[in-house]
Amino acid sequence: SGTNKLLTLIDTVIDFIFLIDILLNFRTSFVDSSNEVVYNPYRIAKNYLKGWFILDFLAAFPFQLICLILKTNQTTVLISLGKSARLRRLVRITRKVDMYSEYNIALLLLLVFGFTLIAHWFACLWYAIGVKECTSQNNLGWLAKLNNDLNNTYNRTEGLDLTTTYLTALYFTLSSMTSVGFGNVSANTNIERLFTIIIMLAGALMYAIIFGNITAIIHRLYSGLARYHSTMRRVRRFIRFYQIPSPLRQRLEDYSQYDYSYTNGIDMNEILSHFPEGLQAEVCLHLNRNLFARNLAFRGVPPGCLRTLSLKLKTTRYTPGNYIIHYGDEIVNLMWIERGTLEVLQGDKVIFVLGKCDSFGENFGAVYDRLVGKSCASVRALTYCDIQSISREDMLSSMRAYPEFHRSFNRNFKVSFNLRDLELEEKDLSSSLCNLSQQRQDVLEKLKQKNSIKSNTKKFNKKTNCRIDNSLNREVNRDSVISADSVMSDYSLASKLVSSQNLFSGHSIYVTDHSTYEENPLNKENGNFYPSLREKQKEKELDQLRLWLDNFEKAKGDILAILKLLKFESEKISLKNSRSFKASLEVPKKRKKSI
Repeated sequence: SGTNKLLTLIDTVIDFIFLIDILLNFRTSFVDSSNEVVYNPYRIAKNYLKGWFILDFLAAFPFQLICLILKTNQTTVLISLGKSARLRRLVRITRKVDMYSEYNIALLLLLVFGFTLIAHWFACLWYAIGVKECTSQNNLGWLAKLNNDLNNTYNRTEGLDLTTTYLTALYFTLSSMTSVGFGNVSANTNIERLFTIIIMLAGALMYAIIFGNITAIIHRLYSGLARYHSTMRRVRRFIRFYQIPSPLRQRLEDYSQYDYSYTNGIDMNEILSHFPEGLQAEVCLHLNRNLFARNLAFRGVPPGCLRTLSLKLKTTRYTPGNYIIHYGDEIVNLMWIERGTLEVLQGDKVIFVLGKCDSFGENFGAVYDRLVGKSCASVRALTYCDIQSISREDMLSSMRAYPEFHRSFNRNFKVSFNLRDLELEEKDLSSSLCNLSQQRQDVLEKLKQKNSIKSNTKKFNKKTNCRIDNSLNREVNRDSVISADSVMSDYSLASKLVSSQNLFSGHSIYVTDHSTYEENPLNKENGNFYPSLREKQKEKELDQLRLWLDNFEKAKGDILAILKLLKFESEKISLKNSRSFKASLEVPKKRKKSI
């Protein structure tokens, strides 16, 4: 018939498409075991012949056309089963299902279509089994029973039409896959019963897989809404726990709702953190392409600079009534309006209105070496706004790294509203100058005190050194006679030297630390303390002298023999001690001069 010829033509066209696919597979590269792409035609052909070539050839061989040419249809149904090798194409489809799993509606329709397709294949096999059973077992199959129920006799030329037969077979397979059937179409022979068992088992498996996935897909459809409700619950718990007042609470809830409606619960920063920095830069450059395109300051800038800036740009959303910056705040960001309208306030007066593509803050390139400025006004959102901003430090670091960008930005960038407050900055600078002036006066006063202490110390050291030098010179140059009196005189001289060394060595007058200088009793000009100290030293010297004279009387004969030698050594030692003592007094003096 005409319908059969049309179906045969369609089937033949499909067979030729598969034959073309076989030829293309001989020219398609593949990935080998070492994860390298192979482009060698010989290796490609060898790999394909060892793999799927036989199944693809059976699936593409035009059995239907050959049977039509030979004018026979005895084995058409069974031979056509060889085309079931095309089912391996489904493996490629299942591999791509996960790639497009985010398209939930499409995936849901694909699973329903897959279930229906499997039912169609089972219906075709069920029809083939019915035809086979009718011809081999005296019309006992399900197809013969269906014709008898409808008062028809089944044969090759007469009986039910193909449409009724196909719909009946599809109805049976679907009812068997989803339930146990209804009995109006049943298996009558052993082969039919065996096939029905296979349909039921496959149906149970397909029902669990496909409809289980459908449940997961429906859950994913509402996962974003579930995240939104979870976020709102956390926000409300936060508000209750910290007792946030009503106006601020409403603003928090409005922002949460707006943020979800704008982003659909997607955190861009969290997603980008899983990718390499180079790929992050490319994505951020794409997201900020409109900002770079509409600003002349970014034209002609090196691509590396644009990638760096795109990574540092940050998008923030504001709800109506929220303040972006307050009066007196430090201007640490340069901002562009991506969407929405803002108003600039001084007190309660609106002095400027900013819209899409406008900028506010200050030109950081023009104040490259100046201090951070302060805002001369407040900026508040009139509508829902999206604002892109970059910090002062990030902008200046990019300008230092790319001088050509610095020049281009200064030459071409015009800020829509400059928030820098020059009057407030002048007040801060004047206050800083006053503080610096006061600190300078304090430092000068301290230096004056130090100079005064140094001059007094030098005068006192000079007087003290002169007195000691004169006293020592008189004692050393005195003539002595070898007698008991001369021995006593020599001994007195040695005692005075020892006592003077004990008195002055290590004294605070020679210490460079001026903090203890005023507490030194020798610094007093009246010298009230010094005579009393001398009296004590004299008493000790007399006691030692008496003891020495007693011993001298006892050993007078032995001592007279060595008096000459003793006198010579005594003079030598006295002269040496006087020089060393004088040198020790001059050392602190030099140190104080250096201070």
